[in-house]
Amino acid sequence: MSAAISIRDVRKSFPEVGPVLGPLDLEIEPATFVSVLGPSGCGKSTLLRLIIGLDTDHAGEILFDGEARDASVSMAFQEPRLLPWRSVRANLQLVCETADREQTIDGLLELVGLHEFHDALPKQLSGGMAQRVSLARALVNEPEVMLLDEPFSALDAMTRMRLQDALVHIHQARPTTTLLVTHDIDEALVTSDRVVVLADRPGRVVEDIAIAVPRPRDRTDARLIELKARILRALGTVDGTAETTPAPSSASAEPAAA
Repeated sequence: MSAAISIRDVRKSFPEVGPVLGPLDLEIEPATFVSVLGPSGCGKSTLLRLIIGLDTDHAGEILFDGEARDASVSMAFQEPRLLPWRSVRANLQLVCETADREQTIDGLLELVGLHEFHDALPKQLSGGMAQRVSLARALVNEPEVMLLDEPFSALDAMTRMRLQDALVHIHQARPTTTLLVTHDIDEALVTSDRVVVLADRPGRVVEDIAIAVPRPRDRTDARLIELKARILRALGTVDGTAETTPAPSSASAEPAAA
């Protein structure tokens, strides 16, 4: 069963750099898909660590269904982090705690499109396939909350788009409360119910945008293009295009290195 997440006046500092996050207030409804965007260093990944409980040294409250309780939270990272000497199935068996373990694993492998590769070793998988295993592993114990920390950032553009579409399909089939940290605005717009934009450090919410476009979404949809411009402005750009330093004139420019 999915859980609501309430983040109330959360603040996080590190001795070396000072405040990195907050004050942050955010409400995430159960079974919804929310993406978090923001400049590098604004505390996006730190927020995920606080939610999953890897770091408890913070001010403010993080509640699940309105209670200060431990919740079932899973996480998928930028790298699949599969054990190279174990097959796809064996990697999932290692963490699966359900009573009907093999049936659960079979269902997830079907869901992520890898059932025929259940005996393959990680070295026999493409990067996209390995990340599908990572998503299956994050879902194998039916978590209340799933956290995704830029899971597709290391993949090529076409593979990334295919996995974004697969992620939408997975969430529709298993509507777990999902929080995705990404730098990819298009990824956020294609996958999410809401996009939350954080300001530069310390991270604070500057935009919280509902995406009321039916799925599956066309990346060229005018409504998504308009929302992308709004997000770019919120990220500190000018008129939806990034600020750039003017190039030197041809008279003063130095020759480029070969």
